[in-house]
Amino acid sequence: MSPEEISAPIVRFLRHEMESVRELETLLALRASAAPRTTEALAAELRSGARWTEQQLEGLRAKGLVQVATDDSGSPGYLYAPRSTDLAAIVDAAADLFAKRRSTVIRLIFADTEQDVLRSFSDAFRIRREEED
Repeated sequence: MSPEEISAPIVRFLRHEMESVRELETLLALRASAAPRTTEALAAELRSGARWTEQQLEGLRAKGLVQVATDDSGSPGYLYAPRSTDLAAIVDAAADLFAKRRSTVIRLIFADTEQDVLRSFSDAFRIRREEED
């Protein structure tokens, strides 16, 4: 499946909202749970550091995808809570695509990053003409 076969909102979400595959995995782990999850629990599940996981969660919160809540024990945690039903539908479609076509999603997430790196590299070798008076 090529990016052209994926709806524009999903492509836009993956390219512009998800900064890494791990960020998407963090979002999907929260989406899979109806109860708030602590940073430590998510970090253990994702096999990553708590500080890094908290940075991912705060980024998702800033994007309107999760909110701070308390779990059953009263500990602060995070809950999947997209700011709109449209955004929730896009996340659902992205989750489905990720389950079926993981490599396609990974390419979409890193597409802009690769283009920026290539553009910067090629600009370094661009010959600039001196302006004539």
